[in-house]
Amino acid sequence: PTNNEFNVVIGAFARGRDTTGAATWLDRMRRAKLSPDEVSYSTVISGFASRGAMDNVTQWFSKMLAAKLSPKDVTYNSIIHGCAKAGDPEQAARWLQRFAASGVGKPGIIAWSA
Repeated sequence: PTNNEFNVVIGAFARGRDTTGAATWLDRMRRAKLSPDEVSYSTVISGFASRGAMDNVTQWFSKMLAAKLSPKDVTYNSIIHGCAKAGDPEQAARWLQRFAASGVGKPGIIAWSA
């Protein structure tokens, strides 16, 4: 299997709101001697964010950085949306500031409307 094939499976679990399954498949990807990429981590992060599980989001974001991967705008947008879902506008504002300072790009309408 390739990274892309693993990412498709990770995405299927995340979209199905089975974040444990998504995380498990990311771990399986590593065991298969593949290197999870930004898409792999962002998909797991998005899955947790869609449930408002912000402790898990923070944990996986840290893992992404530890893997020397750079979050993209879609990662930050998912996190900010997760903060809104969790009813935590202060945390959303902190992530928006972090996004703006990241150099990834300017937060767009998606980030501002979360």
